Amino acid sequence: MELWGTFRRGNKAAASDSDSYVKKFFESTPVEDAWKLDAQTEALKQFVNDSIAAGRRVALVTSGSATVPLNSDSVMDAVSFGDRGAATAEQFLRAGYAVIFLSRQGSLAPFSRHFQAYIRDNSFMSMLHVQPDKSLFVKSRDTSQRDHIASVLQAAKETRENVFHLCFSTVQQYLFYLQAATKAVDAAGTRAMIVLAASVLEYYVPSSSSSTGVPSSSTPADTAAKDKESSSSLSLNLIRVPNLIRKIRQEYAPKSFLVTLKSAADKNQIYNVAFEELEKWGVDAVLADSPALPGEMALVSESESTRVSLKADTTTHMELDTLCAASLVEMHGVFAARRTFLAQGRQLLLLTAKFSMMKANDAVNEDADGHKNVPFATGVRIRVDRGQAHNSPVYELSAVFQNQSHCARAHLWTRVVAPDAVAEDSASTLLTENQIVLAFSPAGTADTIKSMWGDFWGGFADKEFADVKEQWGHVTMGSAIYGLASGVTATLGGDFSSVHGMIKYLGSKLGAAWTDGEQTRIRQALQNMLSVNFNRGLTE
Repeated sequence: MELWGTFRRGNKAAASDSDSYVKKFFESTPVEDAWKLDAQTEALKQFVNDSIAAGRRVALVTSGSATVPLNSDSVMDAVSFGDRGAATAEQFLRAGYAVIFLSRQGSLAPFSRHFQAYIRDNSFMSMLHVQPDKSLFVKSRDTSQRDHIASVLQAAKETRENVFHLCFSTVQQYLFYLQAATKAVDAAGTRAMIVLAASVLEYYVPSSSSSTGVPSSSTPADTAAKDKESSSSLSLNLIRVPNLIRKIRQEYAPKSFLVTLKSAADKNQIYNVAFEELEKWGVDAVLADSPALPGEMALVSESESTRVSLKADTTTHMELDTLCAASLVEMHGVFAARRTFLAQGRQLLLLTAKFSMMKANDAVNEDADGHKNVPFATGVRIRVDRGQAHNSPVYELSAVFQNQSHCARAHLWTRVVAPDAVAEDSASTLLTENQIVLAFSPAGTADTIKSMWGDFWGGFADKEFADVKEQWGHVTMGSAIYGLASGVTATLGGDFSSVHGMIKYLGSKLGAAWTDGEQTRIRQALQNMLSVNFNRGLTE
């Protein structure tokens, strides 16, 4: 049974992530006064705005399990203590994030989760001591235990103002809070990260005061038969829980770095389920695990697939969830810097296309400082958008590459950031280190491009192609595309013949490969290829 399936209304099927289904849920489900939804929504917005003003990235982490009330006395529960969500939120706080922690009431929380282990083995009570004045202090004979408690308490104190705790109980409350929280973090744009680690059951029971307009899983005949049964029997009207992932991706927080969790029963399918999640919802990363692989997780994005595991010989104790969260912090940093660069560099690339036609003795109409008719040469500075005046990013031409016939060029631009800007915005350190544009500007025809790139795009002898095809005929598309990425990287400045053949062979298969996770593998390989500096035929 699919977790997020469809329900039927008449002869039509509507997905549980569709706009109409989600809208119907929020319109028909009553909001309880105890939720204080309006007040919490305003508090969330204020927390996010304050965090943005302080220069912090913002993370929303959901954790724990949402209950499904059956009646006034009974509930169904997915039973999750929130270990992963709490550890993830804690690592984000240590990394300097402002964190909205949306968790089940009573589940584990950042920092305080460490004391659960001491409580479970009954050692916590022996560590607490009462002074004559009734004050409490913690004392432990174990030095490592004492140091661990001290470091946890210190970190909790230092990050206390950077966390917003929001607790839920039922699945209805969770979904309303999730909608409000994701809309709030949208203000942070690409500096926001959302990690959906909460456990949600597949179905819920609508309250008696709500009307979903969706028929239950029982037919009229079944209902009539059940009416004749004893009043001691329990009849449930089960409705699929709305899936908000698509709404978050496309509407609530479209610029955020969105992460979901997925589990695979078969350890050999761990990457396939992650690829499917990426392609189905358009999320930025997937954390995938399997019960058959304890101590290991796969972290998959469009650009990379990484297996995270604990090393048995390490001298430093590190939790798997903490390692994964640290990897997410790094990925989010790259994601935010890349999106910022693309937004600011679009006009720069257009200008570069214009400059590609300029010769050494030509002049720029106006440089970044307002000087007129400045010679176009290394060292010249331009503003991406002169209409923004001093608010426009400034780039400096660091180098000009060209082929032997001087008909194709590549310009290397470096972002210029003022020292005071670096001090004001901690994120600027990423930009000053990494914001470089290498813009290729072939002047005109396909022959020019071919000349610029040497024989990379050229044809090859039939015999060479036949040999490669025979060698790779048994290789799956997924394996071949990974080989392509590593092969290109390994042959820089060397023999490209094997890569040539692989490209032609793979090209014959691309049309039939756009299914079952191959989309992600192809995108990963292409991004890896584009990240490599191919400078054949170019001289400075």
